[in-house]
Amino acid sequence: MLFKFKQRSVTLKLSFILLFMFMITVLSSLGFWQLRRADLKRSIEIALKERGSDVPMLIGNNTLNQETDEYRKIIAEGYFDNQHTMLVDNQIYQGQVGYYILTPFLYKENKAILVNRGWIVANSDRQKLPPIESVDSSIITVHGTLYHPFKKPPFYLGKEEGWESSGWPKLIQYMNLEKLELELGYSLQPLIIQLDPNQPNGFARSWSSFLPEMGVQRHIAYAIQWFSMAFIAFGIFIALIKREINNQNQ
Repeated sequence: MLFKFKQRSVTLKLSFILLFMFMITVLSSLGFWQLRRADLKRSIEIALKERGSDVPMLIGNNTLNQETDEYRKIIAEGYFDNQHTMLVDNQIYQGQVGYYILTPFLYKENKAILVNRGWIVANSDRQKLPPIESVDSSIITVHGTLYHPFKKPPFYLGKEEGWESSGWPKLIQYMNLEKLELELGYSLQPLIIQLDPNQPNGFARSWSSFLPEMGVQRHIAYAIQWFSMAFIAFGIFIALIKREINNQNQ
């Protein structure tokens, strides 16, 4: 009995140590994750400030670079492909569920870039897509800001191509550019244009409302909280170890 009791005591101590080590590791990891998020937001803010103040670039034959061209002001001359409008599902604006409206804009023969024309509210019956106003198909000039395409949502279990409906307009969950190019019959730039709010042919476009609200300082504050909890857990762990040693010495 004495041996079993001691054996059980050792097992409990090992479980106790593993539990605290796990807690400290998780809390510290969350702190470092918030710091990485802060660095990402800081780089986005710097890019927005630097590239947003540049002279708008005119889109040409070259393929845009997702890293160096994102957030730059852009001008494109061409026409909208009204026959191939897409609705990006599950977009929140001012507490309401709706869609982003993407329409290809052809600026060269067989070359296009998707234009985010803004947000519209979803119908109460989600099985029915809202009507979308067509745009003028004549040659026009559009102004906007380059932005990354919509990425595949985590834990996405839908179709590989990313869209949920056949025909047009098409309901999509994310942008699979290769599949879209095959469907459209022309090439697409790897970035999209967020249509400027003062441009016609758009919907709700308060783009600042669609950006992540949490800034750099808030991420740092959360990181400090996680690190503080990890430090407290470590302090409790040391205090309990010291108490156990003192009890054994008595």
